[in-house]
Amino acid sequence: GPPRWKGIHFKNSRQDDNAITYADIEYAQSPDGSVGVLESNAEINHVSFKGTHYRMVYATNASILVHNSDFPDMFAENEDPAELGLDNISEHIKATGRTPAGGRFIIQGNRFGLNKGHNDVIDVDSNRVTQGPIVQILDNVFTGSGDELLDLGGDVYVAGNLFRGVAKDDSTSDRGYANAISTGDAGANTTIVVTRNLFVDVDHAINLKASAATIFEYNTVVDIHPDFLDRFGNPSVASAINLYVDEPGATRGLGAYAGQNVFWNVPRVFGNADLPSGQTSALQFENNLLPAELALTSPGERAATVLDLGTGNVVEQARFVDAALVDYHAAPGSAAVAPDLPMSWGIDAENRIWITDEPAERTASNAASLTVGGPGMFAYRYRVNGGEWTDAIPIGSGFDRNGTVRTAKIEFLGLPEGSYYVDVQGRDFAGVWQTDVTRSRTWTVESGYSQLLINEVLADNQTTSRSNGGHPDMVELYNAGQTPINLRGLQLSDNRNQPNKFVFTDNVILPGGGYVVVQSANGLSPAANQFDFALDNDGEGVYLFSPAGVMIDSVEFGSQVPDKSVGRVGTSRKWALTEPTFGSANQAARLGDPAWLSINEWLAAAPGQPDFVELYNADTLPVAIGGFYISDAGDGTPQRQQIKPLSYVAPRGFLAFEANASNREATRLEFGLNHRHETLRLSDAHLQAIDTVVYVGQVPGISQGRLPDGGLLLSSFSQPTPGWVNGVAVPGDLDGDGLVDIIDVDLLCQRIRSADAPDDRTDLNRDRKLDRDDMRYLLEVMLGTTVGDSNLDGVFD
Repeated sequence: GPPRWKGIHFKNSRQDDNAITYADIEYAQSPDGSVGVLESNAEINHVSFKGTHYRMVYATNASILVHNSDFPDMFAENEDPAELGLDNISEHIKATGRTPAGGRFIIQGNRFGLNKGHNDVIDVDSNRVTQGPIVQILDNVFTGSGDELLDLGGDVYVAGNLFRGVAKDDSTSDRGYANAISTGDAGANTTIVVTRNLFVDVDHAINLKASAATIFEYNTVVDIHPDFLDRFGNPSVASAINLYVDEPGATRGLGAYAGQNVFWNVPRVFGNADLPSGQTSALQFENNLLPAELALTSPGERAATVLDLGTGNVVEQARFVDAALVDYHAAPGSAAVAPDLPMSWGIDAENRIWITDEPAERTASNAASLTVGGPGMFAYRYRVNGGEWTDAIPIGSGFDRNGTVRTAKIEFLGLPEGSYYVDVQGRDFAGVWQTDVTRSRTWTVESGYSQLLINEVLADNQTTSRSNGGHPDMVELYNAGQTPINLRGLQLSDNRNQPNKFVFTDNVILPGGGYVVVQSANGLSPAANQFDFALDNDGEGVYLFSPAGVMIDSVEFGSQVPDKSVGRVGTSRKWALTEPTFGSANQAARLGDPAWLSINEWLAAAPGQPDFVELYNADTLPVAIGGFYISDAGDGTPQRQQIKPLSYVAPRGFLAFEANASNREATRLEFGLNHRHETLRLSDAHLQAIDTVVYVGQVPGISQGRLPDGGLLLSSFSQPTPGWVNGVAVPGDLDGDGLVDIIDVDLLCQRIRSADAPDDRTDLNRDRKLDRDDMRYLLEVMLGTTVGDSNLDGVFD
């Protein structure tokens, strides 16, 4: 309707206490905004707006804080801005000029409704970061636009926002793209720092022009629209970061640094790069998570893929908590929350500086080299052991077309003996210091420190390392000090009561920081650095003794994952599942989500057969179950049996706990099952239930379980299959004769050559593919022989 009043306007008033708080402003329409801040200072807090098609907030050369406020849809569903003559004048917030020295321009914690036509939601200009306070747009929710959510000029800091619903509005003939963020409206060579934001269902996350650049880091970008032609025939080339729009008078963006982002369902990362023809966009792409189809895309006219633009990128599908419910936080096991990262990637990143590369908890070295960085952090200061803060130290020099630097080093030399920790505070692109501190892990310098450790153990070597015609068990020792250690006389065993199963008989000098690897002899006579005992992948211990038989170090583990080791990781050297890295620094393996575990099959009171309870892991990553509980107690005592530390269930794998399994301590079921009625429960280490099964009336010799594996329906099986697929009697038995032999090898070879789809009989390594790896698994794991052993006698001849 018509304007009923012109609103509230601050004019030429630099008082710091100018404020509108907890107010509803309705039907105020003016070119100077429902609220105007003209050459003035003001705070707008918990304000709602209604009944205007003009700018709701308008500012000129203002110092302003707009926060916790609600901005409704600008137009009704049946209203067309072009027909109303309201294109380009109906922004929710419009600002011109610059923020004065000592002022602020912050838009934080607001909700913005839809805008239509050729109208931005926010259109503001900012100072350069070297000239005064810059615009900060923080922690807002933007619900949609047919043009741009943010139309920015100058240097701007954009962090922690949700941007969604940006699609080109066909009611306007403007040839420009629709974007969550657009740049370059107030001078050339500006920088927009974009961090910790979520972009969902948009044409472009950011559009660069007028030689603007972006540092685009720790964002999650989902569902970028595919390429299309608008109704006027203008093309829109879809991308997360666009660098040029082919329209009259267009100017290109300078370039982009993209790091620590998560991309999913995105046609390309960089759009219209290296345009106009002959130009080269300055692009850098490091430490991002992206799917394979996106990794193959080219960033422009150059003959390259985005992976050629930097290092540390991970190519795999994103693992979101629940994409269907628009929860794009990383689920357990995602590469975005990998255990070796100093901070999670994408929207799971925290608003602080991180610190990593601390020395081990105890070290003989008097030097240390710590690394700091973080989302939107461009400077830092630190103090040691609570002492005086240093002056601000820059992290890089902003966007640099020759290579943007986003981390810095804190170096120490000649540290006296004692304990140390470092506090760090980060300063973001807008010049705002982190309010709390990030503290390093504590380490202690001991000049004479020396320690020999069992550092890594591989007990289920199927394909990792081949030696002496087989795949040996492997044990790595590490000298954690700086003083060389002679290993002569040291003893290694898998039995704490029998130390001398393997003895170093020669002078083996292990230097400080050095590794030595010993391995099983695979049935052959043991040689140097070979032991003649085997490690049990269902659970085992490894013990290191002095020449006098005094235990130096030990590790005990439960069920293991094929081709994964357990090793010491981090500064505390705690044991964890690791990728095999024998002879070099350990690397923690990613773990899946325990929510994918299920009680999958069970057998109760069968004559001549042990009771068992089988777990199934439907995740594509191994799941740690050490410290979890299995119980048959329906009386509320879930801690009946605790699972041994360092126990795991393989990806899409099975683990059976059998009663009376005297030779399998780690997977022995410590209680029997009642065939009349039982409640089985799997709980985590905090006794929170993961899965519960109630059964009645079990038939002797018949197991019961889920079909398909991990499913909701229960079925009975005349042939119990503990540790394997339900409903498939003999894995690898392709001819159905109850045996796995040379005929099945031939049949599997035919299936692979015919490119058949995998099924439960042929997908032997459970990777949902049918290929040579299944043949290798059949020969080497199930039949205990080698590729090329045609008569299955265990020898290639």
